[in-house]
Amino acid sequence: MRCSLTAWLDVTEAAVPAAIRELEVFAAMNRGPGIVDWPDVDPRGRVEITAALLLGRNGGCASYERARKEAARFHDRLAEMVEERRRAAELGDRRALDLAALVPVPRAVLLLGYGGGGREWLLANWGVEVPVSFAQGMEVKCSPAPRKGGRPRKGSLPLVRVAKEWTFSVEPGFPEAWLMQVRRLYPRLGFTAEADGEAVVHVPEAAGRVAA
Repeated sequence: MRCSLTAWLDVTEAAVPAAIRELEVFAAMNRGPGIVDWPDVDPRGRVEITAALLLGRNGGCASYERARKEAARFHDRLAEMVEERRRAAELGDRRALDLAALVPVPRAVLLLGYGGGGREWLLANWGVEVPVSFAQGMEVKCSPAPRKGGRPRKGSLPLVRVAKEWTFSVEPGFPEAWLMQVRRLYPRLGFTAEADGEAVVHVPEAAGRVAA
């Protein structure tokens, strides 16, 4: 699924440089290798993910044989991603948006493995079952901030929207559970998000606005 995420601040013109720095710091905090190195997903040998899909749970399969096939498919997909990102990380590459950078998988969950509870943790805390497979961060942009109805107060200064956007691919949908946690970590920032061209997150009016 093709997704986009925009973090923004509405500020006065004098505060634009500080807002740009704040968004760049937020962007740097989101960078990472882009993998979760599960112990039961070994690219060097075929290891079946036991209990990756349980019957009747989390959209599970209707039969045991189907669950085995899906487990094998998930293993191949994850193993390819882990190996690719491991090689890239060894060369110093960092993905522009790594969900584990701000919402890391706890060590206790890692030790359980993807098939031992890791998939369920990702769905509950990220809202997706695998890391982002592609991510690109855009340059910070400035534009007039949208008006929120009514006439501006007398003497108030016009606001500038300072925004940074990421485009990325992830399955099965937008990582909304991840974004809810990020919003708690960065309450000053406003966020807008889309999945396949449709808005997926409601942002409170107060978010992303500062007085100066």
